[in-house]
Amino acid sequence: MQAATVMPDHRAGADTPENTARLATIAAKLELAGHVVQKLETGFLVSRWGLKLHCPDFVALEKFSRQVGGAS
Repeated sequence: MQAATVMPDHRAGADTPENTARLATIAAKLELAGHVVQKLETGFLVSRWGLKLHCPDFVALEKFSRQVGGAS
């Protein structure tokens, strides 16, 4: 019998230890690239050069980070 795979909860409000560590890593990489990441009740706000992007959830933040080279 194969064990079930537990997928991490990627919702913005899911403060699991795994998500907290992943968020810290992604935020640090984005900040090294010149972005500022703020956690909101409705997701995340990423800003740079006076421009802002709302990421509604953790998955969107990860996707944006990959697009700008902030995460691998």
